[in-house]
Amino acid sequence: MKRLLVPAVLGLATAAAVLALVLKMPGRRAELAEAGVSNVKPDEVVVFYPTFARLDADGKSWTFPIHGCVFEPESDSLKRAVLATAVRRSLGLKLDADQNRTFETRLRPFLLDHQRGKTISIRIGSQTHQVGASGPNGHFSGQVRLPAASVEQLAQSGQVEDGWLLFRAAAGPSESRSGRVLLAAPTGLSVISDIDDTIKITEVLDRSKMLANTFARPFRAVPGMPDLYRRLAAQPRQPATGGRAAEATFHYVSGSPWQLYEPLRDFCRNERFPKARSTSNTSASPTPAC
Repeated sequence: MKRLLVPAVLGLATAAAVLALVLKMPGRRAELAEAGVSNVKPDEVVVFYPTFARLDADGKSWTFPIHGCVFEPESDSLKRAVLATAVRRSLGLKLDADQNRTFETRLRPFLLDHQRGKTISIRIGSQTHQVGASGPNGHFSGQVRLPAASVEQLAQSGQVEDGWLLFRAAAGPSESRSGRVLLAAPTGLSVISDIDDTIKITEVLDRSKMLANTFARPFRAVPGMPDLYRRLAAQPRQPATGGRAAEATFHYVSGSPWQLYEPLRDFCRNERFPKARSTSNTSASPTPAC
């Protein structure tokens, strides 16, 4: 049986990309990295987006897409406040104190100094793999291939949790975060779902409400959708490796810019939506997950 794709109802893309245009900031040019050597500085942060791996047709090896972003946090609070005020006015938002705090928190990822030319390597188990260098927008992507036997050994040693293979940055700042890749079974159930007005209330047909729901209000789930998706996730699929049958595979798509990935991820976790790989339609970069 081939993997079954079940599309959910697709809503309209959110206008969050407006912020990306208003606050498009060029990344500070970094020195070219020496081949294979990480040149990420201590004050720079590496974020890995969840992706999914595929097992080759012969069943002998796995291919892992790796995607993430390198940035230097914006520490100038005065500059951030001035920009936040300008953006709030340009979007026509009138906010109370609580909404303004939420707005400034959601805005912060748009003020990051994205780093280009940063060589990224990851460590899976005891092995180090070079991923590639970051582009002008700070994003990097690459692929890693591992023998299926090695992946099975990693699962037995605790490197795979509920079907997700864990890895971390091989070098760089202490703030670097670990990443995860879903070992998607060749057969089973996949659910492809929009986010806006499918699992999250965005109200994309009303511009003022859409902007407020995206940037100034706590994210709210569409009634009944968390329970529905949890029931779909309970459909067992053939375990790719590492033991018991796992959940159905979920893929969330959104028109939101990558800067909203973390609040969307936290929303999915808080509402107990199934873990998933997420795709943004507003970036030419490879795609992230809730």
